[in-house]
Amino acid sequence: MSRIAFFVNDKIKSMCGKFNKIESLKKADLHRHIEGAVAPEAIYKLYRKSNNGQKVKYFRKKMVLTRRAKSLDKFIDKLGTRFMKKYAATIDDLIFVFKQGIRDAALDNVNYLELRFALSNFLDLETNPAVLVKKINLAIEEESKKQGIITKLLITLKRDDDKSINFKIVKLAKGLYKSGDIAGLDLAGNEHFYPNNLFVEMAKEIKKAEIPLTVHAGEVTNAESVATAVNHLFARRIGHGTRAAFDKSVMELLVRKNILLEVCPTSNLDTSAYKTYEEVPIRTLLDNKVPIIICTDDPVTSNINLSWEVNNLIKRKIITPEEYERMLISAQSFYFNP
Repeated sequence: MSRIAFFVNDKIKSMCGKFNKIESLKKADLHRHIEGAVAPEAIYKLYRKSNNGQKVKYFRKKMVLTRRAKSLDKFIDKLGTRFMKKYAATIDDLIFVFKQGIRDAALDNVNYLELRFALSNFLDLETNPAVLVKKINLAIEEESKKQGIITKLLITLKRDDDKSINFKIVKLAKGLYKSGDIAGLDLAGNEHFYPNNLFVEMAKEIKKAEIPLTVHAGEVTNAESVATAVNHLFARRIGHGTRAAFDKSVMELLVRKNILLEVCPTSNLDTSAYKTYEEVPIRTLLDNKVPIIICTDDPVTSNINLSWEVNNLIKRKIITPEEYERMLISAQSFYFNP
């Protein structure tokens, strides 16, 4: 099975040759953060430009989970964000990270990828943040063409950022969306401390600008968070959203409004939202006709790729190969693809 982020993962290696159908299938990943898809080897290369102390295994230890995190916040701490902020000193450094992320996706036969990143972490790389995004998107388009993959860029708005920063980014996003440099926006972060009601005013601005928005909701909280993301934040898709399965009325809402859930099972275990794959209520969602697509979230952090994620669900008889292929077909109508 194909590599993830420069190195072959033992979990993936052990499944080589067993599920070639999914591995060879052209796939789509609609929920992947560059901060959780940056390879330790890529960070090491940036680090070596000005330092020569730590070894690459240091970054692997810091960035790749070997056991489940105890909470969403602990999981977020494991992402490559802090290293990207520290060692991506130029726009070219950041572009290098994005290009490698696209190559890794292509190695796994992902042919449609929506790659999101938190712009607020890198505002100091360019006096004009819009120029930064345009340069990244241009590089993404060039690399994607080389790799035979379609990659669309989303900007993540962080729940814990100051309100003024998020509104500044939304203002920038209006022009960037019109020019095709981004395909949409994402709202992410800890729902417990920064609930949906804090972002209603911002969501109205996004809706007015007709920018597609996906919202992390119902990941570690409850079904009500999914409902408010749809009804009050006007989310077109929901990141995770599996808690919707515990409320029939919320599932009916998702079906009625045709809202896709970007389900990331391993991530849900890694944040301790669930204890086992069987607990993730994928079957309940499917049986209630809720649109879903299987995604990776942060593949390097979770030490997976998309083929492994899907094959694992098939092996456990949670989904069938035919169901996954139907997901891929139906998900096409939910692409943030201007």
